[in-house]
Amino acid sequence: MVEPVIDELSQEYERKIDFYKVNIEKEQELAGMFDIQSILSLLFISVNGEPKTALGALPKKELERIIDTDLMPSISANSKLLQQQMELLQH
Repeated sequence: MVEPVIDELSQEYERKIDFYKVNIEKEQELAGMFDIQSILSLLFISVNGEPKTALGALPKKELERIIDTDLMPSISANSKLLQQQMELLQH
């Protein structure tokens, strides 16, 4: 099952990445927006990138790789940009 792995990752990446569980049978409009048709679909949305999906249960190591390579760099880039803007405001 993927749910325990997602729960672990949500604790490990707390305050860095947000995890949401959506029942696509109840939230059909939301599922349609991202073309989610399968019950076990994972949707990854970086702050400034294109959404990516994965079907089926992925091993924890693969999920960590996706988070670290696809999601975390955009968070770091946005943090740097915010820091630069704050420095400009202080001068």
